[in-house]
Amino acid sequence: MRILEAMACGTMVITEKPDDARSMGLVNEKNVVYYGGIDDMLSKVNYFVRQTDERNAIATEALNLVRTKHTNERRVGEMSVMLGKHI
Repeated sequence: MRILEAMACGTMVITEKPDDARSMGLVNEKNVVYYGGIDDMLSKVNYFVRQTDERNAIATEALNLVRTKHTNERRVGEMSVMLGKHI
């Protein structure tokens, strides 16, 4: 969830690919940036520090994802379904 919290702040996230990336709606270099090791991470950080427009576009896509797919209303609905299975 930390990834979503950072995205909700309107910032671009560089991270290792989480196991549940697909179900979260994460798409590499569309709304998040994945790295595969320290050297790759440093390379991507250095690249995106200089690419303001691209970085901002990814951050905007991430913010839109959070605002549309990861709302409190959706979370409550998901919890209701899970609870309904156990009651």
